[in-house]
Amino acid sequence: MPIDRITDALSLGKAIRSRRKSLSIRIDDMAAFCGIAVATLSALENGSRPVGIDKIMTVLGGLGMAMLVESEDEHS
Repeated sequence: MPIDRITDALSLGKAIRSRRKSLSIRIDDMAAFCGIAVATLSALENGSRPVGIDKIMTVLGGLGMAMLVESEDEHS
């Protein structure tokens, strides 16, 4: 699976929504599985308001995703 470069909240949300949909998981089921409100997951997927890193990591883990952080010069 190719690694997408996430540059902002919107691109993170799109990646999360894409993965959830590829797994055929409804947003309410994913929110319940992760123990967060549907509104929070929706905000994360839409990049519409800040969501805490703890919730982001929970959602990523629930979807079998991981976050990789590296320095900018590694992409040059």
